[in-house]
Amino acid sequence: MPNDRMKLEGFDELVEKLGGDYATAREAAIEAVNEGAKVIEKQAKANAPKESGLLKKAIGVIQKAYNVKRVFAAIVKPRPEKGGTYKGKYRRPMKYGWLSENGHIDAKTKRFVPGSLWLRRAVTQRGAAAQARMAAVFKEKLAAKK
Repeated sequence: MPNDRMKLEGFDELVEKLGGDYATAREAAIEAVNEGAKVIEKQAKANAPKESGLLKKAIGVIQKAYNVKRVFAAIVKPRPEKGGTYKGKYRRPMKYGWLSENGHIDAKTKRFVPGSLWLRRAVTQRGAAAQARMAAVFKEKLAAKK
């Protein structure tokens, strides 16, 4: 399994160098994490299985910021509000996205259907590019604030 977490170390030192301007450092970190996640999102959409196209349309980025722990996260996953009809039935990719990722037992044949690992492959394929994009955006935002 690929390393799907990227850690920014030295955030407190960065705030000190900015003269205690936590808001500027926080804004830069959130923007950098979001831009890095967009790189992964684009590759995940390209890797997603194309049975109906609903999963590809539903993949998006959700941002989280936990100020107390100084954790800034961007989660790439099928968004809950997206859905559509396929072969006359309403489907929500949020409900079956993990099945297409990890695999499942087919209801009719009772055999295991392996997953396509579309999200893990996206992290493996574009993880380094996402880290580079995060670093570039972070430096750009901090340079603009000085």
